[in-house]
Amino acid sequence: MERRKNDFRNVLYGFYVEDRSVTGHEKNAVETQEEEIKASYGCEGFLGPYEYEVRDYQYFCQAGINVASILHDGSISGCLSIRSELNQGNIYKDSFMDVWNNRFQKYRDRSWMKKGPCENCEVWRWCEGNGMHLRDNDGNLLLCNYNKMYKQ
Repeated sequence: MERRKNDFRNVLYGFYVEDRSVTGHEKNAVETQEEEIKASYGCEGFLGPYEYEVRDYQYFCQAGINVASILHDGSISGCLSIRSELNQGNIYKDSFMDVWNNRFQKYRDRSWMKKGPCENCEVWRWCEGNGMHLRDNDGNLLLCNYNKMYKQ
């Protein structure tokens, strides 16, 4: 387990400084930040056994369930990462509460996601089809971290 935590730290460290020359000062800054800033993996999908090593919670896509976003043009979306074809309304034309209460059903009942690689998936009950932003316009899964890490 300690090795996995170190692997995650190395990924974070590599993400921030790998592509530039690292001086002693920069390395110390990253190490200091690691101690002072609590890093957590974002919403890029379910990670199986790694879940509680990289997050403080079990992953689930919160888009349209307890998160909504209003974009710069007034579009109402379940999440800033979701493509515009899945916007549910526009704050300049629609009541936000009406959109929230009546147009996010596709986000809240994700049984439609149980197709393709998710259809017979052994971890469906935890993953629930991954993040909405990891689906194409037809609802097909674009990326499954679990399959990428454990099935290939």
